[in-house]
Amino acid sequence: MTSLAGHLLIAPPQERDLDFLRAVILVVQHSEEQAFGVVLNRPTNKTVKTVWKGKKKYPCNQPAYSGGPVSSPLMALHTDASIADLEVLPGVYYSVRQKLLDQLLRRPVGPFKIFISHAGWGPSQLERWIAAGDWRTLPATPKHVFDTETDLWEEVSKIVEPNVGPGPC
Repeated sequence: MTSLAGHLLIAPPQERDLDFLRAVILVVQHSEEQAFGVVLNRPTNKTVKTVWKGKKKYPCNQPAYSGGPVSSPLMALHTDASIADLEVLPGVYYSVRQKLLDQLLRRPVGPFKIFISHAGWGPSQLERWIAAGDWRTLPATPKHVFDTETDLWEEVSKIVEPNVGPGPC
């Protein structure tokens, strides 16, 4: 099995499940037993400040992200290797432990996103969905993970499925 950790899953244009409509998911971990990731392009109307459950409060007004339909403790993608639980791809790190998230919010050293949920798959489920054409894949870059200025789904959909215009006639 080839791990898809560090890859994007791009929902196809015909996706009907509202949890994944125009979703771009970063696969954080992928093994034979399970896979999980976070939807990168679902900011909520909640801020990091309002979802933070730690003892110390931080004045962080950037949006918290809905990472998928599965409830979970807060988790982060960021660029600080010193406070990482794991490296997802070169220069992009994942943290879920409260003390690491606290350090991230105390002294952010680069871009980061906080997620209030995630997407998950059981044994071979993700592989079956990809084989059926339910998801398209693309190696992720830090720009994909942290860019909030563009429509990420539109941008990556052009890469994995180029728009083909009408023929000459």
